Amino acid sequence: YLERSRELMGEGHWWYDLVRTRRILKNPYGYTASLSQFLAGCWTWPIDKAALKNNPYMTLNNYWL
Repeated sequence: YLERSRELMGEGHWWYDLVRTRRILKNPYGYTASLSQFLAGCWTWPIDKAALKNNPYMTLNNYWL
């Protein structure tokens, strides 16, 4: 795991590996999230509410509301 983390950090993919493996729930190197935050979508990028004007069918996830 540590070797893969070093490789993915250099390539810019470490964050996505933490999310995919759910290691973000107990990450000793930085950002950690609780299970409820993870399930609510804390790992996704926030979308501005103004974007709903252009696409009213889009829904925002619960974490960023």
